[in-house]
Amino acid sequence: MGADCYILRCITVTVAYLLSAFEFVSWDINRYRLTSWAILHDRAPTGVVPPRGLHIRHNHNFLGNNFYLFLSASSSDIHAIDHPTTPPPHPLRGSVISQQTTTMAALPKRIIKETERLMAEPVPGISAIPHDDNLRYFDVKIHGPTQSPYEGGVFNLELFLPDDYPMTPPKIRFLTKIYHPNIDKLGRICLDVLKSNWSPALQIRTILLSIQALLGAPNPDDPLAPDVAKRWKEDEPAAIATAREWTRTHAIS
Repeated sequence: MGADCYILRCITVTVAYLLSAFEFVSWDINRYRLTSWAILHDRAPTGVVPPRGLHIRHNHNFLGNNFYLFLSASSSDIHAIDHPTTPPPHPLRGSVISQQTTTMAALPKRIIKETERLMAEPVPGISAIPHDDNLRYFDVKIHGPTQSPYEGGVFNLELFLPDDYPMTPPKIRFLTKIYHPNIDKLGRICLDVLKSNWSPALQIRTILLSIQALLGAPNPDDPLAPDVAKRWKEDEPAAIATAREWTRTHAIS
């Protein structure tokens, strides 16, 4: 009788152990399924704060568990929930782009350094301000050099840094109408450093200084506006008078 009780007790303990083990395994499998589903569908358990930049849209129920759907989320965002990071400090406090930390952080260091220098050490007679929504775009203003047909004028330009900058030069053109043999009606500029003489060692400020110098020394022998260049060669005083008139009309407010 004692032996039977002992055997029965052992069987009971064994069954209980197996049941608890099965329950643990089932729970673990369920947890794995939930986690896998969450990663696959870019969701996370309710009560979890979404990573910075993500927003909750609605709840979704899976296996009796509510999940949040994160907009613009990915599997890496699930990892970000469990491993939060501190956002980087503002690179340019007090400047026009001080609130563009995320966008700035995505830029190459070369562009960041050039932008910081442009803001901290502006070139006399030149300003270049990056757009709030795209820091590769710059609003540029160049003051006409003294003793030139463009003196007193302020010329607006747009500048864009392509993805492969500085291996390729910036894209830049005049927005303000200008009468110049090296600038066409679309604002495109004939300047060697923007073409064959470009080097990655050159910078945005170098280009802007070169354009400012071009305003002070038009070169009709390398024209982009053939009609203007022709007149410049045939009757320079008349061409200069027209350039001054255009400056008064279009570049002086």
